[in-house]
Amino acid sequence: MPTEIDLASVYQVVLCVLLPPVAVWLHAGECSIHVMLTFLLWMLFVVPGIVYAIGFCFFRALFIHRSKTICDQKPVDRNVYF
Repeated sequence: MPTEIDLASVYQVVLCVLLPPVAVWLHAGECSIHVMLTFLLWMLFVVPGIVYAIGFCFFRALFIHRSKTICDQKPVDRNVYF
């Protein structure tokens, strides 16, 4: 059974391909370093700018979740002698 495609996701993918900095700006909600990096990548190398925009818009939550779980671990006490 085919799944329903979210129309907002389709618009976001199209925007990521046509105007990556605008897609990142709309997704982030502010003009941050991510927008500037996307603009720079898009101006210098078109494909990396598109890949970065798609990664930022669709896979950013996975990276944030992974980094929070790694950072929330208890630090290892290096001063323990056996």
